[in-house]
Amino acid sequence: MTMLNRAPLPRKVKNAYFGWWVLTSTFLLGTLSGGIFSNSSGIFFGPIKRDLGLNSAQTALIFSLVRAEGSVAGPIVGRLVDRFGSRPMIIFGGLLASSGFIALHWVHNYILFIVIFVGVVGVGKSSGLGQVLISAVNRWFIRRRSLAMSICITGFSSGGAAILPLITLGVSTIGWRDVMLYSGIFMGLIVIPLASLVKHSPEREGIGPDLPFTVEGKEETSVAPVDFTVRQALRTKAYWILFTGSVLRISLWGTVSVHAVEMFVWKGMSHEMAGLMFSLMFLLSIPLRLVVGFLGG
Repeated sequence: MTMLNRAPLPRKVKNAYFGWWVLTSTFLLGTLSGGIFSNSSGIFFGPIKRDLGLNSAQTALIFSLVRAEGSVAGPIVGRLVDRFGSRPMIIFGGLLASSGFIALHWVHNYILFIVIFVGVVGVGKSSGLGQVLISAVNRWFIRRRSLAMSICITGFSSGGAAILPLITLGVSTIGWRDVMLYSGIFMGLIVIPLASLVKHSPEREGIGPDLPFTVEGKEETSVAPVDFTVRQALRTKAYWILFTGSVLRISLWGTVSVHAVEMFVWKGMSHEMAGLMFSLMFLLSIPLRLVVGFLGG
């Protein structure tokens, strides 16, 4: 956790700031993760339920356990990122989640499905395709941090808006098993090239953070981060406000997103139209995320 402190401004560099390449890569990875892994549960819920002969409670348990795994993995992943860097974690997590999706193509047993979906796909996503992307952007930006992080987070919504219609179409035409198979293969092929652009931090690359605009005739200053230890951060009011807000938001959204498509179908919509309505929710959230990020800066 950091606070902002005034510090001398590093000299401008001629080349474009590399943090924008990091942001581009994390945005694309977030788009793929959001569309294929994070936000697709509602699309897969009904087909998996009917294919495996489950009831709604049994099917919901699968996705609930994934959420629970993510909450346990969070602090562990944070420590691993500090130790090994963002790129290895993204590659490891992306390949693990992709291999899990591929393996689910052949799974017909409920217990085995839970083991792979939670222990392979869930762990992979938590390890490299969630908070790791956001923390990478956070390390590269100071002055534009609010805008940069909102763009990164918007990637997850963009995946819901752009990829979910394709997944819905695929589930309706070739079945959920083939969709998981091809999605896993595609993600496995693309994760390493995109991760290659994610450097851990500007300090490790020997460059300064993003530079603020200067005003002619004014003293050039910028903001420099002052680090908190974990114990110090846990003692702050701001941390617990953010923590509580995140818990409430994720709990509500996690419940709605898993059951949204099935609720639309229950109301008489086709699965295809329900999937499109679900993706529309993500599309409508994109402008607001960007505006809030811009205003926050």
